[in-house]
Amino acid sequence: LRLQFDWFHYRSHQPAAKPARSGRSRKTHRHLFEKHFYTDLALLNLNLNHLDTERHSSVESMVAPTCAMWLLLGLLCVAAGPPRLTYFNVAGRAELARLYAAVGNLTIIDNTDTDGYKSKTPSGYVPVLAHAGLFPTCAFEYGCLQESLAIERYVRDIAPGFHGLTPEQRAVDDMFAQIKEDILQGVEDKGVIRPVAAVDATFTHFFGVLELFVPKSGFVHGHAFPTGADLAVLVSVRAGFPFAQALESAQFNVAARYPKVAALAVRTATAPAVAAYLNRSTTFYERHLPSAVFL
Repeated sequence: LRLQFDWFHYRSHQPAAKPARSGRSRKTHRHLFEKHFYTDLALLNLNLNHLDTERHSSVESMVAPTCAMWLLLGLLCVAAGPPRLTYFNVAGRAELARLYAAVGNLTIIDNTDTDGYKSKTPSGYVPVLAHAGLFPTCAFEYGCLQESLAIERYVRDIAPGFHGLTPEQRAVDDMFAQIKEDILQGVEDKGVIRPVAAVDATFTHFFGVLELFVPKSGFVHGHAFPTGADLAVLVSVRAGFPFAQALESAQFNVAARYPKVAALAVRTATAPAVAAYLNRSTTFYERHLPSAVFL
């Protein structure tokens, strides 16, 4: 019903077709809307910027089409089959994307068989994500969408549970996600935990930043469920490799030094969807042995 509403809302605000120039019926237009989704999606966004203010006096009437647009995008992506994420059997640079999928109610294929990944990805690194519509000419077996932040954003944006996030909230989530990435780079190098001094300096700096912004109670955006900012904190504090391993190597007491960060990690871990994921995850708590192949 919401998609139907969006379609008729969209069509009702298009300029009237001129029979002499176009004999297309409403049915034909609707077919084109479905067949050429991205073109009409751009038109929909453009049309929102030119709505007659007298006919759209409420904020809701202007926001509704955009909400339905995100819903349609999610449904089309899900209909194309689940995304396939390929990464090692540890948390590392893929755990936030996995959590986005779990909390956002998105089914993904979590592939931890990375055999031959150097020749099966564009850059020779992982994580990598494959999904219908991403790089239609991609010739690499594991897919072509790379860079952890890009993968995290994509999974979040097609996950039904996160469609209601505002641009501001998405930006904050991305900031926390990048801080998580900065922490990872500061405490690990090619599968080996860095020296204690480097680990301590990294956590001190970035947990100090996070302590400024995390709330004393609830989640970062005030929702009843955690979003990317909360999930990134959880990964940074509790995920096995490299985060928890690095904290242990440096004997870094997060709760004593950054109590708000530690408390948010606890609250996030006990959220129902997160707790269910942690109970079944084979990657979140996994530790990495220096002797293992991880290059």
